[in-house]
Parts: sequence; structure tokens; C-alpha cells
Amino acid sequence: MIQSTTAGFHLVEATSARIQIYTFGTLRVVRDHLAVSEGDWHTRQARQLLKILLTERPRPVSTDLLIEILWPNSTPSAAATTLRSAINALRNVLEPDRPNRAPSKYIVTQAPGYAFHTTPDIWLDVEEFERRLNAVQSVVDPGVRLVLLEGAIELYQDDYLISDPYADWLQTERERLRERFFNALLLAAEFYAEMGRYAEAITACRRMLARDEVRENAYQGLMRYQAESGDSAGALLTYERCRSILSDELGADPSPVTQTLHQRILNGEIEPRPVVVSPAHASSLFATESVHLDTTLHAPPVLPARQLMPALDVSHASVFVGRENELAQLEAQIAAVEMGRGGLLILEGEAGIGKTRLAYHGLQHVAEKGLTAISATCQVLERELPFAPLVDGISRYLYGLPDLALRALPAASLAQIVPIIPGLQDRLYSYPVVSVEVAASPEENRLRLIDSIVNFLAALASARPLVLFLDDLQWADPDTLAVISRLSQRLADVPILLLIAYRSEDLSENDALGALLHSLNRVFAQSQLRLAPLNRAQVAELLIMQMGQDEERSRRLADLLHDATHGNALFVTETLRYLEEQGNALGDIAATVPASAGGGGWPQSFSLRRNQRVQETILERTLRLPLDAHSILNLCSVIGRDFSLELLEKASTQDPVNALSTLLQRRFLIERPDERLDFSHQVVRQAVYDNLNLLQRRRLHLAVAEALVDLGQADQNPGEAAFHFGQAGASYRLLAAEYNVLAGEKLLRTYGFRQAVDVFDRALEVLEQTPDAPASFVRRALEGRGLAFESLFDPEGITGTYRRLQAWARHHGDRSVLVATYSRLTTMLGLMGQQHESNVELRELLRALSGGDPYATPSHVLIDLLRRRELIYSQDDGDTEGWQAYVAATRPVAHPVDDLQRVLEPVHAVPPLFDYGWTLLVQGERRISSVGGHGTHPG
Repeated sequence: MIQSTTAGFHLVEATSARIQIYTFGTLRVVRDHLAVSEGDWHTRQARQLLKILLTERPRPVSTDLLIEILWPNSTPSAAATTLRSAINALRNVLEPDRPNRAPSKYIVTQAPGYAFHTTPDIWLDVEEFERRLNAVQSVVDPGVRLVLLEGAIELYQDDYLISDPYADWLQTERERLRERFFNALLLAAEFYAEMGRYAEAITACRRMLARDEVRENAYQGLMRYQAESGDSAGALLTYERCRSILSDELGADPSPVTQTLHQRILNGEIEPRPVVVSPAHASSLFATESVHLDTTLHAPPVLPARQLMPALDVSHASVFVGRENELAQLEAQIAAVEMGRGGLLILEGEAGIGKTRLAYHGLQHVAEKGLTAISATCQVLERELPFAPLVDGISRYLYGLPDLALRALPAASLAQIVPIIPGLQDRLYSYPVVSVEVAASPEENRLRLIDSIVNFLAALASARPLVLFLDDLQWADPDTLAVISRLSQRLADVPILLLIAYRSEDLSENDALGALLHSLNRVFAQSQLRLAPLNRAQVAELLIMQMGQDEERSRRLADLLHDATHGNALFVTETLRYLEEQGNALGDIAATVPASAGGGGWPQSFSLRRNQRVQETILERTLRLPLDAHSILNLCSVIGRDFSLELLEKASTQDPVNALSTLLQRRFLIERPDERLDFSHQVVRQAVYDNLNLLQRRRLHLAVAEALVDLGQADQNPGEAAFHFGQAGASYRLLAAEYNVLAGEKLLRTYGFRQAVDVFDRALEVLEQTPDAPASFVRRALEGRGLAFESLFDPEGITGTYRRLQAWARHHGDRSVLVATYSRLTTMLGLMGQQHESNVELRELLRALSGGDPYATPSHVLIDLLRRRELIYSQDDGDTEGWQAYVAATRPVAHPVDDLQRVLEPVHAVPPLFDYGWTLLVQGERRISSVGGHGTHPG
């Protein structure tokens, strides 16, 4: 056994024991100089057993209590068996060479359960901690007492078994040890103050406050030591902090003792005392660190290779297309930093375009080269917090460094950034705290802190080349931008690559960033990379990577994907993710894409409207808009895509000039060359529209519809007016139907026959169910529907539509429409080869012309047409043995045009006239006079 002696007290060294057990912080067991690994424990209960037995040592813990703590829901018999198994596993961890069934040296069976026995070959940090503190009470020599206190404080790495923060069975022991630790710090601080070493005394008080910010005796000591060291202003600030925290946390004022001390400081009753700077060999709170720092003054620190990568969805981290040139430029900058040359690269692009992904793939090369990488993201909620992203990135980097590497960094650089890095002082408690100079102005202290951060980053880069990536800079606070500006002036001298990224559409929200970028672009030529959307070929490549195949249908799917997302990388990947989450194999989806353009076979599940991440990305931007801009954006989402300025002005209830300027600056809207407006993405419009409630939508749709009417655009674009009236609520359905009729008639004139059928159907759905609907619009809708089906040569559609129109004509007593309907139906059925059905309709037409009206003049053309068609299409009588006598056809009707126009309107007389002429040709009447009133003569 190797021991150290301090004034006659024997203190066990940890390295001399066969087993070392560390309980301050997370439980660690070292056996024969090797740490017990996770796998060595075999079961979690074995580790918990050791914690319980250590806490209760040397008292035994009953079997019932162990079962109640570890297996409260198990049956007694099952729990007893499990307990015996866990005890055996624990004994095997501590004594792996113990013979089978041999008694344990450390985990002994003792009624009413089990106990932990310490032996000379076990070193336990908590016992050594208390042994040192107990020895302090028996020693008179202040130097020896301080050495004992420092040793005990060194052992207290964290609260007792902190990995079990809510375990009731150890709370009392944890609080008892914590209190002893605080008392040791107070006593050590008192010793330091008596020796004039106020930096160490102040550090000890700060260590207490870092763990318990309402400990008033620590504030008292800190105030006194600050005042005695000549920092009265710092002492007064400490009092204000004490008063504020006690009020906020406890609702109480400082005690009379603290208030009296505060008054004495105000009155100047505490005079400064000489301050002693401890030599390197003297006893100090952490003499080992002090010696180490002295040695590192003459050599650059050695840092481990460590990289903090940007947050990225790892499930798609390997998918990277379309940024080869940009990645090559980034890699060239990284290579330059590796050679010792600093640089700047600015990534610009809209939200979701791929800036972070590009930085991620670039920083992968940083990791391969063993450089340092620190990344941080500016947050919109932290725009008012000074240095927020830098504090986050530097903190995470430093917390991941081992203590030895952390303390190898220059003390001055670390000490300067301690005030802005939460918890760093607790790991660097031997470092003097750089206090704020009260005599200086706030701006002077701010500039001093900016320089401190820049100096610290430069110190890091001198040890290992550094790449600093700051994302979403459009939300950066002014102090962070000031650090970037100051650091950019040092890039010629230090190996730092400053990589920054921002959203171009949000640049107008941060004037300070705009000014910074302007100055950087003047100094650093070719430093800006503008990321454009993916083109169709790149979207296809991305899709092929996801599908693992290169097929023509996959490329057509990529075309549709590009049309929907405009090549935004985030929207593309989120669409693919959504389809996969819905259980759709991309190969199966690609197979449903039609070979022709138009996307008629596109699955309905393809929609970014249901993708939460895309919606949140867009809505997060809209929430930061001014109220007037947000209102105009809502109106634009209802108008739709590609609209005129006149329509926006007419539909808006406010002057849209300022709001429109904001929306254009932030790239929600874009201006087209034809002086029309459009959304930057259809997905943006849809997300804004979907976020409106029902009443908002109805009112805005009505405003747009009425604006179209007032501008005279409703007659030019009746379909648009019909849509908006249709979305304005039930009160405007009839008006929407009337405009749908107009829209259908316009589609007929532009050869949109299939679309016209759909529009007429929407109109008829309302018109035929509304009692007071204008009869003329019902007739026009049915007539238009019939004409559309005629153009499509759809016999069922023609027959069904004209039957409905005949019923309407009979109901309204409109003989003209009835006759015209029979006429068109007769002709169209004949043209499509349904001669029997056509003749039936022709007979019905003749009855309609002559029956029930004594003044009706039957059409000679129609009668002759029926007779000739019956002759042509009559069935053979079956006698084919002899020749049939030739029967000459009757002479055609003279003046057929005049004859038909007596019974039919000109537009409806055309089809039967065409049918009559074609029948005459079939019968050999080849020479027919022109349609002008002259007779038709046989050839």
C-alpha cells in the first residue's frame, strides 16, 4: 500500500488500490487499472445495487428494501430470484477471479440483507473526500489545512451519483456531501483571502454560485473579496445580482448581514488590501493546472481533431446532386485553409435550396483532413441575444474537449470568453475571471468582448486550422455580425475559413447583414455562391438515386416533380419522403405516370400540402411579415397565380404599395416581364391559402370575384369569376353557375371540349337544383354540353344530353328548342353509324313538327330524307336468285335550304341539310346546286 503523508495524516492514493470507485458524478469502477465497461456489468440492476450499498455503507440493506427500490412491480418470489442473480453479477464484476461459491470480500451477506465492506485494496473517492475534510478539523497549520481542502475539492467532480438525479434513496446523502463541499470552498476561500490571493478566493465563491445561485453566504464572501481586492464596483454588481436572484427565486430580500456589507462597501469602509499573485510552485486550488499552463506558454496547444457538423437529416445525407461546381469551390477553400491561408465563402439562396447540405458535404472533407470544424445556426428567437450562435457553437466545441486539451488552450483567451460561455468557469475554476470594467462605457466593453472572441478563434486556428460555419445568418444578432466583420479582417493572417449562409428572400429583414455583405463583397472578390434551384435533369438524377433505376417513366415523374417544386431541393426531397412514408414505392408511382404530357395518371397522394416540414418552413416565414404584408399575401393566395396589379388593387381594402414592396423583397412574390405578379413557388401559395380559416377564404374569394366584375374581366375570364364566386359561399352558388356556363361556351370556341363538359356539369348541378335559376342558362348549359359531346363523337353523351334538353323544352313549352334538339340528335346518330336510332329520332322530329299544331308546315326535306334513308338501310328480303327491277329514285326537294329554314333556325338547319345532301350522293344524285335557294336537280 502506497500512502502520502500530510502532517501525520495518511491519505490513500487512488492509483495504489486494486479497485477504484468514483461516485462524484457518474459511477465509474476501475479494476486493475482497467475501467469496467458497460458489457462487464451484464445487467443494469447490478450497477444500481452497488450504488445503493455504497450509499448505505457500512450498514446492511435489507432484502425487502432492495426489492422495493429495484423491482417494485415484481412478485416477491420472482424479485428474490432476480436479486440473487444481480448480487452474483455484482460480485463477479468486483471479483472476477473469485472461486465458485467462495464468499465475497466486498459484497457480503449480512442480516437482514447485504452490505458493502471496504478493504485496504479498495479506494473510494467519497471516503477519501471525507477523510481529507475530517483531517482539516484536527490540523492547526493553515498551509496543511489548505492542502487538505484543495485535495478534497479536487475529488468533488460533480454531485454524488448525479446520473440518478431523482432517486429518493440517495437524496439525503447527496445533499450532505454537497453541503460539505460548499463549506470546504468557503473555508478555502477564506484561507486564500488571508494570504492575499483574491483571485483564488473569488473563484471558489463563483464555483459555489455556479451550483447554487441562491447561496447567500457565497455572495457575501464574493462581495467582500472583490472589495478587498480593490474591485468595489464588481462587489456592488454582485450585490445587485444577489438581490435580483433572491427576489425572483425566493421572493425574499438579502439578509441584514448582506445588506450591512453592501452599505459598508458603498461607504468605502472596506479598504483594499495587497493582492498576492501565487507563484507556480505554491499551493493553489489547482496547482497541477497552474504548472501545466506555465509550460504551455512556450509551446502551441495540441488539440484533438474535432468537428461539429451542421444538423442534417442523416437518412438522406448521402443524396447529393446538382452542386458539383459549388462543392469544388468549397473544397478548394478548405485546401487553402489546410495550407495556412484563411478565406471567406458566402452561400446565398432561398429556404430549402440546399445551402446547409452543401456545407455539410464540404465539412465532411474537413473531418477527413483532421481540421477543426465548428458550426452553429442563428435562430429567429435569439435575434436579441448577443453572440447567441457563437456562444452555442463555441460552448459545444469546448464541452466536447477533454480537460487536458481544454486547459492546454491559452489561459488569457479562455479567461476572456468565460463571461459569455455558461458553465465554462466551473471547468476552469483556476483561471482568473476577467471582470467587466464598470468605468468603461457599455460600448467599450462590447468591443472588448468582440476582440476576445476573435482572439480565441484565432488561438484555436493556430493550434489546428479552423472552418467556422454559421447558418441562417439572416437572423444573426448585431454582435455576431460584428465578430464576423472583425474576424474577416484577420483572415489574411490566420488559417480560418469563414463559411456563412443566409436566405436571400429574408435579407431585407436584417439591415446590418446587408451592410456587412456589401463590405465583404468589396474586399473578397468571388466569395459569393448563389445556389440556384435544381434543373429538370438534376431532379431526375436525384429521383433515379432514390429509385435505383433509370427508366423513361422515372424521368417523366421527375418532370412532374420539378413542375410542382420549381427545383427547390427541400421540397423535392420532402415530396419523395412523403410518398415513401405513405407506403408508395417510387417505382410503382413512376409506373402510373402517363406516357403523354398532362399528368392525368398522377397519383393524388403527390402533394406538398400534407408535408409538415415544408408547411412549417413556409409558415415560419409568413409569421415574421408585417401585418399589412401578411394581409396582402393572404389575398394573393386566394387570387392564385399569375395575376395583374389592377386586380390586386381592386380587390384589396387597403393600399397595397408598401405591403407589395415587402413581399417582393422577401421573395414571396415575383414580378413578371409582362407586369404581372406571381408566387415564387406554388407550394408557398398553397401553404398560405391552407392556413386561412373558412370565413377568411370566403370573404377574400368574394372580394376577388367582385373585383373581376368591376374591372370587366369576368366576361373575358368567366372561369376565374366562376371559381371565386363558387368559393364565396352558398349565397353565390347561382352566380358561379351562370359564369360556369359562360366559361363552358368559351371553351367550346377554343376547342376545349372535354373541359367544357366538366364546366357545364358543374353549372347544371347548381342550376337544375335551384328553383329560381334562369331558364335560359339551363338551356345554354345543355346545348353547350351537347355540342361538346358532338365534337367528341360520344354517342352516349350526345343522346343523354339531348334527352335532358328535350325534357326541358317540353317543360317550358319551347317548341323551337325541341325541334332543334331532335334535328341535331338525328343527324349526329346517323353520322356515327347508328342509323336505326337516327331514323327513330327523325320520325319523332316529324311528329313534333306536325302534331298538335294545325298551322305547322311539315318539312318536305325531312320527309324525303326519312324515306330515302329507310330505302338505303332497309333489310334485304332474301330473294337473290333473280335480278330486281330498277326503280328510279324520286326527284329531290327543290329549294331544300328554304324548306328547312321554315321549321328550323339556321344554325340547327345545317346538320339535316348536310345529312340530306350526303344521302342524295349515296343514291347517285351527284350534281347538287349550291346552298342559295336554287333547286337541286338529278345528274
